[in-house]
Amino acid sequence: MANLTALPPDIVAAEMISQPLAAARRIDALREEVEVRLDAADTAAAAAQTTGDAALLASKRTVTIAFNNAALVAANSNGTAAVVNIGATLPANARILSCDARAFTPYSGASMSTFSLKIGTSGDDDAIISAADMLAAAVDGGPSTFTRGIRPNKTFITSGAQLIATLTPDGSHKSSDLTSGSIIIDVWFFAAA
Repeated sequence: MANLTALPPDIVAAEMISQPLAAARRIDALREEVEVRLDAADTAAAAAQTTGDAALLASKRTVTIAFNNAALVAANSNGTAAVVNIGATLPANARILSCDARAFTPYSGASMSTFSLKIGTSGDDDAIISAADMLAAAVDGGPSTFTRGIRPNKTFITSGAQLIATLTPDGSHKSSDLTSGSIIIDVWFFAAA
């Protein structure tokens, strides 16, 4: 801004009016430029999201395993593991995103010292979860232990892999003696295109 003390009063008044107007016009121009850039960024983000969503649509396989599940009842020899399928088979190029157990009520009724859960596939039954205690009290709605397996985010290249839950009592008891307990298992995955 010019040194206004050396100028005649009419020029000082004009200068004082024109400076704020010019500044206001410049601010308006900058706002418009920012809005144009934001619109372009939103359009690009929407296009990227559409492309990404098509390639990475998440899916879930779920199973509820109550104490009277057919596989648990059929496992009527001491120490015999019960195997329960978790939903339908996986498509080709399925990559595991996460695994969770919820709505857990501890199993009981057979005086077992251990009753454990593993989650994986028939080829690697503990790849996703290597151990979970099914007798201990629930913590935040799930098992108190839930140890990740060696490949918790495994990719299944060919289609047809079947996710399984393997429940195993100690060697002196059988799961068919259980009188209570239940768990819901969710396994999230995406199938890469």
